[in-house]
Amino acid sequence: MINPVDIPKAKINTAGAYIVINGLYPFAIGIKPNHGRIPIVRFGGHRQAYETGWQCAQREVYEEANIRIRPLATRTTYLADKAQPEAALTQIRWGGPTYQDHTPMLVVADGVVNIV
Repeated sequence: MINPVDIPKAKINTAGAYIVINGLYPFAIGIKPNHGRIPIVRFGGHRQAYETGWQCAQREVYEEANIRIRPLATRTTYLADKAQPEAALTQIRWGGPTYQDHTPMLVVADGVVNIV
C-alpha cells in the first residue's frame, strides 16, 4: 500500500487528461480488452524528463487528439492504489514541492505515480 503522504514526493511516470468540450467528453478506446470489456482511456502518456505532470498531459493530448487543453481547478485529489483494485478511492491532500504544477484530480499509484 502506498502511503498518501508520500505521493506528492513520488516520481511522476505518466500524465493525462479527461477532457470536456462543450459538455461532451471525448475519449480513446484501447486496443486490448480489459476483463472482457472495451477499455476506455484518458488521453495521455509517458512524461519526458524535463516535463511537469501538467506539461506532459498538455503535450500528450495535443499529440493524440490535436486538442489544446487548459486545467480546471479541482477541489479534491483522489488516490487509486493499483495494489488494492477493489478499494474505494481515497481523498488525499496534494501539496508541497512536486513535479506537478497544477493540482491533479486523480492519482493512480502502482509503485510510480500517474497523474490524471
